[in-house]
Amino acid sequence: MAELSSNLLYAAFILYLIATFLFGGSIKDKHGAEEKKQNKWAKLGIFITILGFAAQIGYFITRWIAAGHAPVSNLFEFTTFFGMMLVGAFILIYFLYKTPALGLFALPIALLIIAYASMFPTEISPLIPALQSDWLHIHVTTAAAGQSILAISFVTAIIYLIKFVDQTKSSKRTFWLEVIMFTLVCTIGFVIITSSFAAMDYKANFDWVDKKGAEVKQEFNLPALVGPNEGKLIEGIDLNHWWRCLH
Repeated sequence: MAELSSNLLYAAFILYLIATFLFGGSIKDKHGAEEKKQNKWAKLGIFITILGFAAQIGYFITRWIAAGHAPVSNLFEFTTFFGMMLVGAFILIYFLYKTPALGLFALPIALLIIAYASMFPTEISPLIPALQSDWLHIHVTTAAAGQSILAISFVTAIIYLIKFVDQTKSSKRTFWLEVIMFTLVCTIGFVIITSSFAAMDYKANFDWVDKKGAEVKQEFNLPALVGPNEGKLIEGIDLNHWWRCLH
């Protein structure tokens, strides 16, 4: 049963990948006779997405049977469940608003989430005593479902604003749209930078003496722009020294 569950998750991943390309073909700017063809791309994309979602539900059910408890008890299970809820929220919003472009955001994110989940141990393990409660089924699943719906709603709102706000004229709408996009880019940049340095296992260590006269070691996981007062860098990159050299 555990092997079947793994195969169903792999099938869902492949189907989501195929659906992503189909949604990519559906958003081309076409008119007239080609419009029907564009609609066919979107219909085929959502059909494949539903098949992938069904396969992932099959993964969830079979893993539940194999484990004997709701498969949301570790990072692998929770992350894959969150990806499944993300796709489920996308399917719901798609049928409400018929926005194929949303698939190019939701499905790649779901693919990344599933790929990220595979970095954690995938073995089925018994529940620790703290998790042997009905709240595991209720709290974790509803939290993941709520997060996924909010995430898809956010992406839908961004697409709406970009599409309908007139960006050729300066106005309050364009200003706040720029603020939102700037914040989004900064957030994505922060995630990329911190993840990159974490993958490299970067550390910047400073030795310094605190106000009580005790020797203390301060560790940073990113290059330090400002270090401890009169601290000595013993490992890592001193960006403050580079800044002084440039000036």
